[in-house]
Amino acid sequence: MPVIKIFLALGIFLFLSTSASAQTLAFQLRGGTQTRSVEELAKITPVVEVQTRSPIDDKKRRFKAFALKPLLKAMYGEHWKRDDDIVFTCTDGYQPSLPGAILQRHDAYLAFASADGQDFSIFDHGKVQDLGPYYLIWDNVRDEAFDDEQPQVWPFQVTALEPVPFKLRYAAMLPPARSSAQVRRGFLVFRNHCMNCHSINGLGGSLGPELNYPVNVTQYYAIPWLKRWIAMPRSIRYNATMPPLDAEAGTRDKMLNDLIAYLKAMVGKKVAPPR
Repeated sequence: MPVIKIFLALGIFLFLSTSASAQTLAFQLRGGTQTRSVEELAKITPVVEVQTRSPIDDKKRRFKAFALKPLLKAMYGEHWKRDDDIVFTCTDGYQPSLPGAILQRHDAYLAFASADGQDFSIFDHGKVQDLGPYYLIWDNVRDEAFDDEQPQVWPFQVTALEPVPFKLRYAAMLPPARSSAQVRRGFLVFRNHCMNCHSINGLGGSLGPELNYPVNVTQYYAIPWLKRWIAMPRSIRYNATMPPLDAEAGTRDKMLNDLIAYLKAMVGKKVAPPR
């Protein structure tokens, strides 16, 4: 038994050492950036195996991963809990913003390798996507309540993260002062469903186009066609990669109307993105 444990420990060490050279994670800090390898992250919190049910195909998979909360505490101290969101940066420009409150209720992990013999990849949008360097996953097999959480965030190809106070970081995205209740609801639709890929005044993801500056999307698209595009992109463009609005049919029209009201309101709040 001691010999087996020695070889097992040696195997884990060699695996981490090999991965460390290719997989790094950047922690954005106030005043700079610190980068950590897989091997260095393993010194902060142990490698664990996590079983998840994929949000794409509903199949179960196992991954080697690091628990996210200990990493946040080690790099940012306790103050990260006071920040509103954790922003993840991905290699393709996808930049989801995760409300910190979700991390208080559920356990998130940063996976860096498969633990079930499969490649560290996923079939998404009609092609095989590499998940590395890191894939944010959730223990939704044990924690069944997570599947009812909105919004759900499962970004892959994560390269960096940063805790930010949402209202400070995204001030130029907030609705104009004294906006109607509908506009404020529309902002929440945009925040929960759109900002991971699209930006307003340069704030948000860059996977999709900017929607407000210098010309607002409602100023050059006919509203009926814009609504249809948001609701069902592939009904307009064959093989469109943009996903349809994730909403029940009974609530989709209301969400679309609220979202359009927010986008129209932002015509009067155009801010040049920082260069």
